[in-house]
Amino acid sequence: MVTINFPPMQAFMDHVFDTYSELDPLCNSRGVKVDTDDCVDCCKDSYYGSDTQYKCNNSKKIYLIRNLATQIKQIEPALSQSLREDICGQNDIRVMSLGGGPGTEAIALMDILRDYANDFTLCFDNVESEYSWKTMYGDLTQNFASRISNVTLQTRFSSSDIETHAKTVTVPYDLAFVSWLFSLIKTSQEILSILNVLESLLREDGYLVIADRFEDKVVTRISSAIENADGLILKENDRQIQWCGVMFPDDVRDKFKVRLKADSAYWVLQKYSPEF
Repeated sequence: MVTINFPPMQAFMDHVFDTYSELDPLCNSRGVKVDTDDCVDCCKDSYYGSDTQYKCNNSKKIYLIRNLATQIKQIEPALSQSLREDICGQNDIRVMSLGGGPGTEAIALMDILRDYANDFTLCFDNVESEYSWKTMYGDLTQNFASRISNVTLQTRFSSSDIETHAKTVTVPYDLAFVSWLFSLIKTSQEILSILNVLESLLREDGYLVIADRFEDKVVTRISSAIENADGLILKENDRQIQWCGVMFPDDVRDKFKVRLKADSAYWVLQKYSPEF
């Protein structure tokens, strides 16, 4: 008998399929019985917008199956070689994500760390105002961590805004993520205010990685805020198309209308060090 050992990401996504593809029979948003087609049709539009129903359990399950693998892959190119050499050259890594939802960035980072020979302790804070992600975040991040041998994961789920969270931080972060959040903010000035808080939470030479939608108006708004941010240097900026990199069962792929590839933009910023 031949044993096939799938990469951790494939085995992890198999866990996602097995755990979250069975939807609840009662829609907790509308209070009516539904089937999979009803739910998928209800969630067919983008998850970006004021009408997003993250408190609907089925909505989150569909989000995971449809988007998670591709969004993890969209994060990885933003973790540039120079960033990796810096962050992965230490054994204890402190990271935060603003609006990290189900743990996309934590999983993307662990998927990179597994390729290194040394052992890591990854302390990861997910600052997410939508508290209903907490249980799924814990399940997903710990499940992926259990599939790799060189990362000890310590996580904290902070259901608050960034200003409130900042008051609890006593040790600066090596790396911070903001993914698919700034496109929901209407002005560059509001984005700039958040950038200033994030900059204050980073160590000297620490990194800020932003991943978001690729439309010109979104890119322009984010780029304008970055140009006016104090204490942060733009190191890299690009747009990309990424494939999910995993295999989906045919019935899951078709039923949930899985996104096999997606466009995005990313920015890598670094905090000023004293010698600059």
